[in-house]
Amino acid sequence: ISSTIRAGRTDEQKAEMRERLSALLAQRAGVDATTISATSRDIEASFTMEGGALLPEPGSAEEAAWKAAG
Repeated sequence: ISSTIRAGRTDEQKAEMRERLSALLAQRAGVDATTISATSRDIEASFTMEGGALLPEPGSAEEAAWKAAG
């Protein structure tokens, strides 16, 4: 699994994300989680778009509103 995520998360948060993604893929694919490799790369939120809109910085008030909007 290779993922590009918004910068601003702690190393612990990033590790948890990779572990959860690996476990989910292993479960869905019916393989052992030890056979899955997961990496993540940080980029600034202002370089990332979803649905044609720039993503907010993690932990910001704008992120809370973005999450609430669904």
